Order: sequence, then C-alpha cells, then structure tokens
Amino acid sequence: MSKGNVLYIDLADRVERATPDEAVRILLKTGWKQARELIFEHPEPEAVVRAIPDEDIYLLIKQVGDTDALDIFGLASAEQVQAVFDFDCWDKDHLSELGTKHWFWILMETEDDFFISRLRDLDLSLLILFLKRRATVYKFEEIVDDMDAYGPDAFLTPDRRYMLVYEGEELLIAFIHEFTQKIYRLDMDFYYYILEAIYWESLVELEENAYADRGNRMEGRGFPDYYSSIEIFASVNPERYQPRSKMAKIDKEMSGVGQMRQSHCIELYKGADSFFNRLLAHDFPGRDEAVLEAMAIANMVAVAQRVSFADIEKVKKVVEDSNGYLNIGLEYHCGGDDSQGIEALKSKKLIDVYKIGRSLVTRLGRRAKGLISKASVDGKSKELLMLDSGHQEFVAALINREPIYVSDSQEEKSFTAIREVEQASIQLDKLSRLVALLHDECGLTPDAIHAIPMLGLNQSEVNSLGYTTLFCTAFANDILGLPFAAKPLHTQDLPMLMSRFSFTDEGNKLNPEAKTEFDRWLKDHNAMDLADHFEEFIGVMADELALVSKKRRPDVRYISSLLIEIPY
Repeated sequence: MSKGNVLYIDLADRVERATPDEAVRILLKTGWKQARELIFEHPEPEAVVRAIPDEDIYLLIKQVGDTDALDIFGLASAEQVQAVFDFDCWDKDHLSELGTKHWFWILMETEDDFFISRLRDLDLSLLILFLKRRATVYKFEEIVDDMDAYGPDAFLTPDRRYMLVYEGEELLIAFIHEFTQKIYRLDMDFYYYILEAIYWESLVELEENAYADRGNRMEGRGFPDYYSSIEIFASVNPERYQPRSKMAKIDKEMSGVGQMRQSHCIELYKGADSFFNRLLAHDFPGRDEAVLEAMAIANMVAVAQRVSFADIEKVKKVVEDSNGYLNIGLEYHCGGDDSQGIEALKSKKLIDVYKIGRSLVTRLGRRAKGLISKASVDGKSKELLMLDSGHQEFVAALINREPIYVSDSQEEKSFTAIREVEQASIQLDKLSRLVALLHDECGLTPDAIHAIPMLGLNQSEVNSLGYTTLFCTAFANDILGLPFAAKPLHTQDLPMLMSRFSFTDEGNKLNPEAKTEFDRWLKDHNAMDLADHFEEFIGVMADELALVSKKRRPDVRYISSLLIEIPY
C-alpha cells in the first residue's frame, strides 16, 4: 500500500492522532513493512516503538530487514534490544556465535550514544561469553613492551597492562577488535571492566549464567526454554489420562503490552472452523485467558521444534498444528459438547488437553511405523513400502515426526479434528489387516521377495515390487492350479490366465466362475471386509491383460502387475 493510497492516508491519520499504545494496536493489524512506515507518521515515533511488545519489535525488525530497520532498532528500549538478542542468538542452550556477532554488528551501526548505552544495559554474561570465546586476556603487573611472544593476533592495550590474543578467522578477529575498540573509545571504564571479566570468568559458568538469565526473561515473555518446552511432546494414554485442574484463576489485571498481546492473539482465532474456535465464539469468563494459554502452548512447540520466531510461515504452521491437537483433545475429552468444552477451557490445563490430542495422532504414527517390518521390501525402510499408490502415501504421511492426514482426495494436511483421527484409524486398521494377511498367510515376506530370481523378468529390480504385482502373480499361479506364491509366470501361461477374465466395454473383470473362486478365497482367509483392496489389485491385472489380449505378440516387458519371464 503506497503512501498516496487512500487507505494508507486513513491509517496514517489514525496513527498520528492515537496515543502510542493505541497506535501499536493499529500497527499490529497491518503488514510489517507498512507498520514500519506508519511509526514515523506518529509525532512520537520513539514512544510508539517502545510500546511494541518484545516479540513484535523483533519480528518487525526481521521482516523489514535488519539494516533497513536500523532507524527502528535505534529507537528501541534496552529491554527490546535484549529481546532481539534473546530471540535470535541461541540454539537450545548454546549461544550462537554467528547470530550474536550479527546483532553486535547491527548495534555498532547505530548512533554512538545508543550503542554504548544499550551495550551497558545488555546481559553482561552474554557479552563476556561472546568475547571470551575468541579473545584471551593477559594481565601484567608491569608495563610490557615486547609483544613478539604472543603472535600476530595479539593486541596490547594503550595502558600496556593488558593484552588480548584473538583466535579465529581473520574477518572475525577484525570484527572483535573493531567492536572492542569502539567500546574503548566511548567508555574506557566499561572497556577495562570487560577485560577484567574476560580475565576472571570461566566459560562454563558464563554460558550457564547467560542461559539461565535468558531463560528467565523468555519465560516472562511466554516462551519457556528448550528443555522445559520438550514436555509438550510427552505422550499420555488418552483413555486413562485426565487433564489437571487449573490451580488458580489468572489475574486479569495486565499491562498495556499484555492487553495488546491478548487482543492480538484473539484476532488470530477469528473465523477458523473447529470445535475450539466455535467455543471461543461464546463470551464466557476465562475465554481470553484460554486464548493466551493456547498461544503459550504454540510458543512451547515452536521452542521445542527450534523454529525461528522470525520465520513467519513456520510459526503459522506451528500455531495451526498446536491448535489442531488442542481441538482434537477438546473434542475427545468433551465429546463435542459445547457446554463441557467451555467448562474444560475454564477449568482444565490446556497443555494436558493438547497432550491428549497429540497422543491420539502420534499413536497413529507409531502404528504406521509398525507396518514397516512386514510391508517394506527390505523390512526396514519406509521408502521401500510395498503398498500401492494412495495407500503408500497415506502410511508415509503418518510416519512423519508430526503425522500428516491424507484425505480421500489425497490432499495432505495437519490433523485438526477427531473425525480425521477416526477415519485414519479405520483406514490404518484395514491396511494393517491387509499387510498381516499378505505377510503371514500369503507368504509375501521380505525374505521370500528377495528370493525371487529377478534376472530375465519383466521387472527391473526387487525394490520396485509392490503388493499389486506380488499378489496378482501369486493369484495367477493359484488360477493356474499352482501353489499360491509370487513365482514368475511363463508367456504360455497367459492364454489360460486370460480365459478367466471378461474383457468388455463395460469393464475388465474376473468372469463369474473365477469371481466365485476369488470370493471363496476371501472367505477362506476371513478377508471379505478387505475385498475392495484385493479388487483393486485384480482390476489392475484385468486392465493390463485386456490390452495384451488385443495384441498378436504381447510385449510382456510392459506388464507391471505380473512377474513374467521374458522369452526373448
């Protein structure tokens, strides 16, 4: 939206006349780049910037672009600058050197007074930890002149009582030297304080302290640390697990920033179609707190999955997935009843409801993984499943770290409703029975398949074999009066095999006599409820045989549903 646009002019007018807090509420509903422009439409842009919640100032800077947002960064409060480092400079419990260097470089690009002021207010453990990793400080009682013994990367301080010996790549050394010299130029006392800290502090304690302090700050923003967040992945038994009651009512008195976050969160839930969102359409005591609780769960998932808070698309996916599990848990726990659902939102810990929903879904994933030993050509690789198209995608989607639902139209999406869990469970039940029947009773095991002599057949390799080819070959042998096994056929067997089929314009299928024998086979194996799966196999073979029947000399190399020895 350009500045000359009528809508932009209206927004700019509203921002200009608003208080800083009101202006932020307007900004949070606009795109990030537009928000950056609107900030400077306000008569007090610094007050507006400092009223923006910590995570949103970080997002604003990241989405606009670090260097393009220098004017925003240069107006941020000490707490907001600290938040940027907290969000972007840690990998689990380890300080990221690359991320930290980047933000110190950004900080160096700001005005001198802002740079040194924000550096003084920054978590000192983080600053010292970053420098100590790449600089060793030597302290002398007497003035030192000879530097040769310390190597080319040594630097003697102006008072000649400290020496810094840098380690690392040339560009990194150059940056750290420039960074520390800027500190010296702007605040000599602070510079020597830093050198003393580097000299005395231990790396292990520095990292432990910096991580603990960062954890406390992130907790206050609603983002628990990584090791606390992985609790979100704990499995429960949905049939026996009961969500815990909330210990105390959340205090509704909150700061302006808290109210903004709450309003921002509630906006995200409007218009979505689920049991959870239907409940939130009701105005009941504790509704807003339940929304914030749901967002806190999404934060935990993002931290546990190590998703960058600046990756908007991945964060959206995390929110959608966590809401999906929460919705499934609510539907399961409350049976889809609105009054029970509202009561659960008011009185139950939603993290426990989330665990129920996620456990129902991940249980499907574990069941799907259980098929691999029988349904994979090598008995261990999910990439070599013998299931046919559609079924293979269904199982492969469930085996993901976070199982994916494949709808009847083959669309892949996250699980969001108990109906989807039930449908997937029914489909998985049938597939599990199919695999068990083919493996246990029909002898289509990985070992038996690898024993098939592939050389000279119409198939390229054993790893390409699927259940259609294996079952149709075994069934063809059965029709020919041979043992039911995936033994390759001869071309002279094809005429007799084709005599058991009817090839018509209405469709290609087994003739009545063969169909009766096929139904008897299903009954003998208690597999009538799996008839649709086996009919899919037979249907593929029938269609290929129909094409072969029309050719004088069929080229069997292009028959995929049967293993046939190539005679030429």
